[in-house]
Amino acid sequence: GNKVVYWLYGLGSIFGGMSTTFFQRPSPYIQPQIGPEGVIAAYITFLTMLNPHQSFYLFFFPVRAWVLIFLLGSYSLIFDPHKRSFAGITAGLTVFNMRRVGFI
Repeated sequence: GNKVVYWLYGLGSIFGGMSTTFFQRPSPYIQPQIGPEGVIAAYITFLTMLNPHQSFYLFFFPVRAWVLIFLLGSYSLIFDPHKRSFAGITAGLTVFNMRRVGFI
């Protein structure tokens, strides 16, 4: 595989897990951190940064990629108590900038 894919998966899962840990409410029970929200948001953000005018289908409606990222980030900041998707967006932007400056 490509190094960029590994970086996206790794940073997306790490940032998503860290945001879940930071925003988790105190509880006497163990709450597992599962779900691919951070990784999927990192992939979509990276693809959006490569070509912001490409279209994705959102419930049968074509939506520009930058609009989809804006909706995903807004929804995550307002309604998601763990902010996993927003952390994935941050990971996608980080990997894009790492690739742009020549780190990977």
